[in-house]
Amino acid sequence: MPSMNSIYRARRRSRRKSPILGVLGKGALWLFSLTGISALVIIFVVGLIYSDLLRTLPPIDTIQNWYTEGQDQFPQPVRVLDRTSENEITSMIHPAAEDRQWHNVGSERPPTVPDVVVNALVAAQDATFWRHNGFDSVKLAGAIFELLMGRTESEIYRSIPHRLVEMTLLSPEDFLLPQSLRYVKSAVLAQNLVQSYSADQILEWYVNSVNFGHLSPGIDAAALVYFDKHASDLNLAEGAMLVALVEWPGFDPYLNFASVKENQGAILARMANAKLITEAEFRIALDESLGLIRRSDQNGIGLAKFAELQLIEAVGPVMFQRQGLVIHTSIDYELQGEVSCVVHIQMERLSGASLESIVEDALNENCHSATYLPPERPGDMGIDHRVGESAIVIIDPRSGEILSYFGEGDSARPPGQMVYPLLYLTAFTRGYSPGSMIFDLPENTVGEAEFGVNQESGQGPLRMRNALVAGYADAAKRTLGLVGEDAFLRVAQQLGIRSEANSDDASDLPLNRILTSSLLDLSFSYSAFANLGTMAGEKTTSGDLSSPLSPILITRIVDANGTELLKVPTIVRSIITPSLAYLILDVLSDASARWALFGRPNVFDLDIPTGVMTEGEGGITSGVASDSWTIGFTPSFIVGVWVGNSDGEEMYRVTQENGAASLWRAVIAFLTSETQSEGWTIPADIIELDVCDPSGQLPTQFCPLSVQEIFIRGNEPVQYDTLYAPIQINRETGKLATLSTPLDLIEEKVFFIPPPEARLWAEKKGISSPPTEYDATITSEIQSFGSSIDFPTMFSYSGGSIRVRGRAIVDDFRYYRLEFGEGLNPTAWWLIGDDHFTPKERGLLAIWNTEDLEGLYTLKLLVVANDGKLKTDFVHVTIDNEPPTIELDKVPDEILVSRGEGTEIHIIARAVDNIGIAKVEFILNERVVAVTEGFPYLTEITLKDEGEIEAYARAYDLAGNVTDSEILKVRVVEVE
Repeated sequence: MPSMNSIYRARRRSRRKSPILGVLGKGALWLFSLTGISALVIIFVVGLIYSDLLRTLPPIDTIQNWYTEGQDQFPQPVRVLDRTSENEITSMIHPAAEDRQWHNVGSERPPTVPDVVVNALVAAQDATFWRHNGFDSVKLAGAIFELLMGRTESEIYRSIPHRLVEMTLLSPEDFLLPQSLRYVKSAVLAQNLVQSYSADQILEWYVNSVNFGHLSPGIDAAALVYFDKHASDLNLAEGAMLVALVEWPGFDPYLNFASVKENQGAILARMANAKLITEAEFRIALDESLGLIRRSDQNGIGLAKFAELQLIEAVGPVMFQRQGLVIHTSIDYELQGEVSCVVHIQMERLSGASLESIVEDALNENCHSATYLPPERPGDMGIDHRVGESAIVIIDPRSGEILSYFGEGDSARPPGQMVYPLLYLTAFTRGYSPGSMIFDLPENTVGEAEFGVNQESGQGPLRMRNALVAGYADAAKRTLGLVGEDAFLRVAQQLGIRSEANSDDASDLPLNRILTSSLLDLSFSYSAFANLGTMAGEKTTSGDLSSPLSPILITRIVDANGTELLKVPTIVRSIITPSLAYLILDVLSDASARWALFGRPNVFDLDIPTGVMTEGEGGITSGVASDSWTIGFTPSFIVGVWVGNSDGEEMYRVTQENGAASLWRAVIAFLTSETQSEGWTIPADIIELDVCDPSGQLPTQFCPLSVQEIFIRGNEPVQYDTLYAPIQINRETGKLATLSTPLDLIEEKVFFIPPPEARLWAEKKGISSPPTEYDATITSEIQSFGSSIDFPTMFSYSGGSIRVRGRAIVDDFRYYRLEFGEGLNPTAWWLIGDDHFTPKERGLLAIWNTEDLEGLYTLKLLVVANDGKLKTDFVHVTIDNEPPTIELDKVPDEILVSRGEGTEIHIIARAVDNIGIAKVEFILNERVVAVTEGFPYLTEITLKDEGEIEAYARAYDLAGNVTDSEILKVRVVEVE
């Protein structure tokens, strides 16, 4: 038996341990309590959510209001109204699906949809459809957890009953809820749906109303549109492809067939894994070719298809499937009818239909616009030009609203010359102008015949105005090289071009390898010109205030109950300066510039001011004969037209007179037939000057063609033309006249002096070049006599105090002297210093002070012997003592740069000299970072590091005079 002491010690040890055990016990108790409380809170919150959902849920039997018995059991289709909301333009059902049928699913009635199609749909979208109670409970729990954790925007699985109630029973307000909360609500409805209706009935409703794209609501509509057969005749491969369009709605089988085919294979694999098909059936279906029907838009479904895309973008892919929606648009109902009619007439003409039938069609359809079509040329009558498709868009540039839309105006195609206005606009932002000279010549042809480039087809040097109007490809390539692809793409994006790079195009036109674009986007971009720099439209879905605008089609969306779901406001934004827009506008509205290319009169000659861009040289804009484009505008209308073949089939004998331009003329003439002539106000900073063509420089008396050209004030030319110059020659030898050439043999002749880039072109064109050899009579005498001027050299530039060097030594030497006179053949001479009585073997002959001289002078050396014989040598020198002027365009005092990326800025110098600029150096923090030797004088600098920078430019003229600009100080600030 233990002693009392041992018992006491044991109790004391127990008392020492009890505080720790007590704390642990209390902690466990608190943890248990908190867990219980948290569970109760979660249960309470979920209960509140569930209670609120039950209170706001619609009765499940209202789903039957969407589907009625009998032949008309399909839901009410989406309707598209015109701008007055009084006329229905179309409904969103493809014309090929007008005979669609309701299909049965299940065993209660004989099924009319093949089991393989039903199995494909279930395998792709809801593998547990036949077993679950409306939703996957595990996924529902996950959605609730996401909701409680605040992660509400991740993609959540939805069962077929789930999808069906979203399409029919959820209210528009439900789609404003977080995705997880909407998921819980629709899951409860899905459970009620499964408890109230059979799985066959649910699947039947779903398969007959779900959207398959291309205006195909329901399986039978899709089968008719894509395969020209009813759904009952679909095979496994076709059914799996249609299901792929539902599961991955972003893929269009006509535009991205490879991706759709890959998705079809994924669905077939799921079916094989689920033992719904055999391995053999899987292989056969996977290898089977799909005979997709490619339907043209000559029955006017383009507007409905485009409205479908706009609707999906506006309300989302789920809400889009809500039947009974009413879409209010900006479309002019009567104008839409006129456009459809004139397109029909023109396509009949291009197909070779008889003139009598065409006239009869126009009379029957009361087609006023067709009366403005240019007369058909005799050579076109009865000829099938193999043109399969057409598209027209008409936009009000003041509001950005689409007034008419026909065909596939939103399809991306190689735009060719239609983006040239955007390209030259990019150049004009860099200081170029319509009068700036550009070479329409292939690259790498600076007199090098071995390059094998045919320069005979090029136009040589010409003004940018003529290059843009005519659409010369090589001039566009060189302009692109001047501005850079990145700068061009930035300008295109600012003007609403949403296209991505298209590096696979093999066309000769470089811009087709950079981007593709749609007729709608291209036409909308021209509103910046029609509106003198301002664009109106709607904000893109990105919501970014700086993102480009889009043209407006949908102005308002209303559901079947009359509830307004969306109203689109018009946004007006200044994109470019009015003066920059006017430069392009003035070029595109220059009728006289088009006369040389298209003759006079031509289809573009109208009685009102009109800007227009069309195919130019060769009559083909995209480098292939399957496209013909024209886009033109007035202050009130932009009309874009495309005709051609999307499949690349070549058209036959399609030109401006019978292609897109003739259709464009009919529409624009009809639109303006009852309006007064309206033009554009010239911005205050636009000036007009006479320039020499093609140099764009100030004209001289030797310029053969002086034209008027416009400039932004400050960018006008200050140098005189250098392409045409008078040169004195010996008319007998054809060589350059010198001081020793007899006066009666000297003849002054004006020559075209091509720049180095155009010398080979001028030679191939047979343009006379000035001689390069001098009359050699005196040269041989001087060489034998042993006296010459070594410096300055012939026709050099110099100034200030010139140290004349040379040789003045002969037998029986008496003295030598230096004289100068003005011009090539001076009539008066002035002595430089005194006569020199000491011969010079080689060295300094004299110092010639030219500080008070400007222009061309002749420097003459005379060496006299004791017997009185006189020998001379001379050089022609241009004296320039006037330094150039140079200033820099202002840049922001503070520039923000992204960390690790940097920001590019352009520094533009305006350098002017009375004789000519040799080069301009750009100096950043006392380091030369760029040198330019030709106008415009600019450079692109990437700023990366924080701190202060100092930038200036230094101009050198041809005589070596130097001037520095003022220093620009910029603070660079790095931001996240």
